[in-house]
Amino acid sequence: MFGNLEIAELSSSNAGPRTQLNLHTSVVHKIYKNIEELNAYVRTHSSILLFCVLVNLNDQNVHVDLDYLISEYCVLAIFVSGSLPYNSQLNGQKIFPVQKELAASKIKSGIIQCLKKAARERLQLNDIMGGLFLMWKSHDLEHTMFTNSQVDPCHVLIIPLNTTYGNGTDFQCSFITLCNNLFPDYKPIVSPIYDYLPPNDNNDFYENPDANILCNYVKNTFPIRIYLIGNETCIPDSMCKYIFEHDETYTLVENEPISDNIRMNLHTIINFGRSLTHPIKQLYEFENDCEFFCAMERADADRKERIKRAALEMGRQIAIRSESPIRFSNKARRTIKSKSLLSVI
Repeated sequence: MFGNLEIAELSSSNAGPRTQLNLHTSVVHKIYKNIEELNAYVRTHSSILLFCVLVNLNDQNVHVDLDYLISEYCVLAIFVSGSLPYNSQLNGQKIFPVQKELAASKIKSGIIQCLKKAARERLQLNDIMGGLFLMWKSHDLEHTMFTNSQVDPCHVLIIPLNTTYGNGTDFQCSFITLCNNLFPDYKPIVSPIYDYLPPNDNNDFYENPDANILCNYVKNTFPIRIYLIGNETCIPDSMCKYIFEHDETYTLVENEPISDNIRMNLHTIINFGRSLTHPIKQLYEFENDCEFFCAMERADADRKERIKRAALEMGRQIAIRSESPIRFSNKARRTIKSKSLLSVI
């Protein structure tokens, strides 16, 4: 199966390098700069290859016509990354909006399902050896790390709440200076959440079907999470609000002086449904905070392992989701029934 599967990524020449997927060594990942080139390749290889397609929505691809790829039985699924409304059904076809941080895990989950489906069909045809081999392949892949999260996790993650961009950058600079003075043996990395996940100020993150997966990814990858509060009367990014509401170990920090009105109404502004039991800290309070010192030492010691653990957990959550990552269109089902996928495996 692996030798007959390709990841075809549609990305224009100015869209940067291909999406990092950390694929199984025998899964080919190719870039196509326009839809005509991709369609032509699929058309000439449809009898010998299976495809998962990853489309990066940018200025060149935002209006791309995917009808041909949808109709082809050899195209298992099309994952679209970009600014799409999360409740979009995309014509009910085998196209799925996905944030690029989850693309690799969703592709892996889709491949595993296809392997298991093919294995069951082989066993029903009394091909015991072929069925067991494909089932073994699926189990082997389940234990393989398969992630596009090739990032260097920071020591401290800053998540802005009701604050401005300028206040956030000012606080980041101040916290970096503080950490450099407190921990001269290594170079602490202090980053905003937007270094790892894109802003979500145009969509409602609560409607994102992968909201919980992304939230847990943040909590598993970044053990020191600082929520920066400010003087705004709302939280502009629903992603930051969602993560805060699902974080039991949050740390609230004030950088610019908070007005009395904001302080009195902070519970209403940044949190609904539970009391704010953690105090608001000032920057200088971290200088003599023993818990912070211990947390930083642990964060530095396990930085490389954190991203692996978080990626595996993210993949596990995707795999157990009740909704299949691949929903074939009616036309695709009819084609598959008449010409089994087994013929190209």
